[in-house]
Amino acid sequence: MSTAAFLQINFIPAIALLMMRHNTRQTLSFSWRTRVLRTEMLLFVLLLLCRTAILCNLGKGGFGPRILLKGLGVWYAFGLLACAYLCFLYVLDVAQDGNGQRGIKCWILAIPALIGSAVLLSNPWTKAVYFINMVNYYKKGPASYLIPAVGMLYLVVAFLLAAFGALRAGSAQRRGELGKLAAAFLFPAAGILVEKIFSMDAAWAFTVAALLWVYLGIQKGQVTQDGLTGLNNRRRLDQYMWELDERSGERETCCYLLMDVNKFKKVNDTYGHVTGDEVLRLVAEQLKRTFGNMQAFLARYGGDEFVVIVKGKTQDEMDVIIHQTQENVNAIAWGADTPWQLSISIGCAMRGEQGKQKSHELLALADERMYRQKKGIQDR
Repeated sequence: MSTAAFLQINFIPAIALLMMRHNTRQTLSFSWRTRVLRTEMLLFVLLLLCRTAILCNLGKGGFGPRILLKGLGVWYAFGLLACAYLCFLYVLDVAQDGNGQRGIKCWILAIPALIGSAVLLSNPWTKAVYFINMVNYYKKGPASYLIPAVGMLYLVVAFLLAAFGALRAGSAQRRGELGKLAAAFLFPAAGILVEKIFSMDAAWAFTVAALLWVYLGIQKGQVTQDGLTGLNNRRRLDQYMWELDERSGERETCCYLLMDVNKFKKVNDTYGHVTGDEVLRLVAEQLKRTFGNMQAFLARYGGDEFVVIVKGKTQDEMDVIIHQTQENVNAIAWGADTPWQLSISIGCAMRGEQGKQKSHELLALADERMYRQKKGIQDR
């Protein structure tokens, strides 16, 4: 196949992925999953470019192509492992309602990928996975099937998690979410089948189609996104709290934070609603940065109020986080010639506190504490 054909086969999916990735910034609400999806899209683009360079240099004579093929082969295999593992983590997180992306279990589950990575790092000396022959073509080593096997293991387990999760789901919405995720794995499988039967270079095109399928499914669900801030909206918050109540017997700690921007009415009255909207966006962006690396759910509750639900933190840890959140909001530069700093009042309630387990009870307790703090600020 010619160089032009290789470029056409790989660059068209790469451009499609870049366009999708660009659109996710405007169309998908902030979440850990969105960041993983965007990372996977970028990795896929890099893999397609790497694959193009490999195909264009196969069989070419000279020292340069030989060195290039050696380096690109290792990075291509690394990228495949990373994509497979991230895909698995994404599905695990969906299947476990946001509990699958962190903790020691993720390092344990990464052991196959780490073993594969170690073998790849040793390949220049051991030639265990592949080596380059005298005419600059890849030849399989004794462990050549290790990398595909590890990648396939992650993808098969991810498919099973999604498929069985859909069968056990208690609601139609949940069944649909997991069912569509399971269906996405059929695309690359179909691509491999087409490639084997018709000798067509179809696997990557079908894999990109799988990412498009996932992206469109997420975008369709963006009725749960707040249009101004990009956070989850009240509808999604209500759904998420219902899901938490269904699992209220879990031992993991859960903290409810209700936040309100101080003197926000004065901002609107003095500077107008356009400035007020910008203030809300700035506060939302700061909350994303503050809570982005935690097991946290962020939502706009209404008006200038925000809800953050954080898992896995003690009361002492939450006190530090609350203090840091308030300092971060104080540091927001929201316009020239403004006479006061932005600030927020925060009410906090831990699950199990005062015997309260239900989300609406805990949110009411956080609301009471928030307004107590807000009144103290207004009375100064």
